[in-house]
Amino acid sequence: MADDDRKKLLEVLEWIKGKDDDVDRYQGQPAAKTKWYIVSTKWLNRWKRINKLTDDVDETEMDEDLGEIDSEDIISHECKGKFKKNYVLKGDLKIGRDFEILPKKAWKFLAKKYRYKQKIIRKSIQSTANTTQIEITLFSLNILLVLDKELKTENPEVFFVSRKEKLNPLISQLEKDAVPNYSYNSKLWKLNPETSPKDLAELIKNANGTSIVFPGTLLEGSQSTIDSFEITPTDILVFESQTTYSMASSNNFFKEKDKEFCEFCRRYTFGGRRCQCGKYYYCNDHCEERDRNFHYCRIVSKIYTKTSLSCMGKVGLQNLGNTCYMNSGLQCLSNTYELTKYILDDTYINDINEGNILGSDKNELIREYAALVKEMWYGSSHHVSPWGIKRAFGDFARQFIGFHQQDSQEMLGFLIDGIHEDLNRIKTKPYVTDPDPNGLTEEQFAQKFWDSHKLRNDSIISDLMHGQYRSEVECPTCKKISVTFDPFLMLTLPIPEKSLKMIEVIYMNGKEAIRAKVLVNKGSNVGTVIEKACEIFGLRPSDVIAAETNMGSLKGIVSESSKASKRSPLMLYRKFDDDDLETGCDSEEHHKKSSLYSVLFCDFRRKTYGYGGHLTGQPYLFKVKNNVRLKDFYKQIFDFIIALKGEPINDTDELFKEKFPTFFSSRYGDNYFNLKVHNPYQYPCSICERISCAGCPIPFEDIKLSHYLKKCKEPNLRVSVIFSESMRDTSFFAETRNHESYFNTYNPMKIQESVDISECFQLFSCREQLDQENTVYCSNCKEHKQGFKKMDIFRLPKILIIHLKRFKQKNHSSSKNNKLVEFPIEGLNMGLYCHTCQGIYDLYAVSNHYGTLEGGHYTAYAKSQDGIWRDFDDSSVSVVSNAKETIVASSAYVLFYQLRE
Repeated sequence: MADDDRKKLLEVLEWIKGKDDDVDRYQGQPAAKTKWYIVSTKWLNRWKRINKLTDDVDETEMDEDLGEIDSEDIISHECKGKFKKNYVLKGDLKIGRDFEILPKKAWKFLAKKYRYKQKIIRKSIQSTANTTQIEITLFSLNILLVLDKELKTENPEVFFVSRKEKLNPLISQLEKDAVPNYSYNSKLWKLNPETSPKDLAELIKNANGTSIVFPGTLLEGSQSTIDSFEITPTDILVFESQTTYSMASSNNFFKEKDKEFCEFCRRYTFGGRRCQCGKYYYCNDHCEERDRNFHYCRIVSKIYTKTSLSCMGKVGLQNLGNTCYMNSGLQCLSNTYELTKYILDDTYINDINEGNILGSDKNELIREYAALVKEMWYGSSHHVSPWGIKRAFGDFARQFIGFHQQDSQEMLGFLIDGIHEDLNRIKTKPYVTDPDPNGLTEEQFAQKFWDSHKLRNDSIISDLMHGQYRSEVECPTCKKISVTFDPFLMLTLPIPEKSLKMIEVIYMNGKEAIRAKVLVNKGSNVGTVIEKACEIFGLRPSDVIAAETNMGSLKGIVSESSKASKRSPLMLYRKFDDDDLETGCDSEEHHKKSSLYSVLFCDFRRKTYGYGGHLTGQPYLFKVKNNVRLKDFYKQIFDFIIALKGEPINDTDELFKEKFPTFFSSRYGDNYFNLKVHNPYQYPCSICERISCAGCPIPFEDIKLSHYLKKCKEPNLRVSVIFSESMRDTSFFAETRNHESYFNTYNPMKIQESVDISECFQLFSCREQLDQENTVYCSNCKEHKQGFKKMDIFRLPKILIIHLKRFKQKNHSSSKNNKLVEFPIEGLNMGLYCHTCQGIYDLYAVSNHYGTLEGGHYTAYAKSQDGIWRDFDDSSVSVVSNAKETIVASSAYVLFYQLRE
């Protein structure tokens, strides 16, 4: 590859990483209405590997054709629907792991060079007045077609569109797709949830062509966007159109009910909503929002009052599109009865803090939450659409704008904190400083912290849910101990991780390679793996050395103190007779030996058309003298191969000359093998000093090997032995044999372990050293230190919310700890874990999570006021028959406990 071509590819790679794209770096948001292109990382990573733009190179791919841009693996074939240009992605994808978002110029380069099978376009949309985002997930519309007063089918067709698609373009697209020739007077209606397609079909049949009142609402407003109509994934729309002008000019088939007058746009319309106080009517959210400057509901009037038909919280919440996380959290919070009663009694109204800049805009969050609670408890409908709280919460915490899957614990934290600030009785927050511990007992010191907290935070939330940590940090140098007492809303408990992991090892026993698996504790070092492996192979640990591999080639010798990794097999070799090869050894004798000898890493390949060749056998270690000539080094490798083949040859000199015609004669022919420096990633070469090098050939000359070793920046020279194309038989490299342990060792990932919640509390209070990214400043040493930190619970709240920390994020991947945590439904004795106060707690709600972080589902268990546990799964509500066996499960994520009186 020419240097100019490589520079261009590197430039494109920088574009993909975000250089010079359409993102406002100050705001961290894409420019509105810009196009972006989605490409599968499977294809993109192959592009990087084949062009040596990554360390993760697979040399077996070098001779393969990259082919057209192909993102088939991320496209959902179960959601084809209509509008084929709008490709629908699978639901459990994650950016960086499964796909990348490319700016226009990166896509343009790749599409021109390679062409493409699919062009997956997404646009950046204006989520709010100040927020833009790239809309990855399209919205599904279930649409029935009524053409010429006839329902085509009772099965809705699925169309995928942007939530910000405007009504007129959507109707035009539906006309092109459903009525390809001509259509007139097309309209889009929203069917009432209680009316099924079968009911609509019966209604149309009985109408016998005469006009009927549509059982739903007409979607109006040519510039209104889809999301303004509050359409859920389960709602059904009806597309009405006529194929002849004469029918269109006659009376409309579907008619509306009487229209109402919109307070803002001054039009008569139907299907809108009234404001919270019920005074005015608006045709959509857009009109209501724009009218806020003229009319804003100061209180939520008591539209709902308790009756014999009131559901009293036993209500499902409609999934508005990936909002199960929100529904789960809302059900837990709704069943926090002391907070709910405070809202139902309208006590909250007097506590609304209208001037708190930390609260929501115009206190919309608490107003919408209060409206939802009243509807859930005093309303008579058995399922509610929480559109109001969804909008208000997205405005308050903008990371929750849109309809991506989110985390119920994070949602609860932001929601409860927002409600706290909206109801904070402190109108003007004073400036407070940390108290001075001098002359105070620890209890007095803690009380000072608590008093400072209450000077700025006083609400129903702080009364019920705020507790206090004791945090101790010790400087590792001067041993100074600093103690602080901080408030908490939610107690996050770590879950002990699986204690075992499985490591694959390959032992090179002469020409035979034996693969085995060993089980070691998490965090074990290489020395422990060697000991376990030696028990299997019948070796002494002092007789072997270990090397790590990467893509089939040796990467380096590893010390026994290094942490064991399961990403690639660990290679074991017998130590050389006169050199222990211990890495990190500083003895004088070791340095003397190191100056005389070097260990070379050799892998063997069969030459193929193109770069590199195919690996054959396992890599080997060679110990050679530094002053060996390159000619003699060729001979040493040759003798090693002959020995592997087991051919009875006394003198290999003549055979060596015969096998290497280009070295010893002028006749044409292929050498038995050639040597080259191993450089699979085409890094800047330290031998030839070129920017890009596929590996320098090692010449058959009288140059000493030390000449190469001096230029090589790595401690061990890596050499590839490339056999000629005529070399067909490589059977002397024995296939890797699997030891019986390879099959008999159980997989620790499949073991469903369980722990008691007491173990989580113990782990929470363990003393640990901070990492380098979380150092603390020591006032004695005058610098940041990796101190030792210990956390304890000092003050308990009335409502104790426990977050079981199941998720771990690392780079582009996430993992979930599915371990079952045994927790009591009744009688959690917090006195065992808090030495300064006592308290017996009873469980009343649980937020559950099933599946993975990207593609999971949330539900809730809650104990209603009638004492019965219920399962809240979006719109569905059912009674839990066996609470102990059902609720205490590996799905439990956030636990809600109430202090027993």
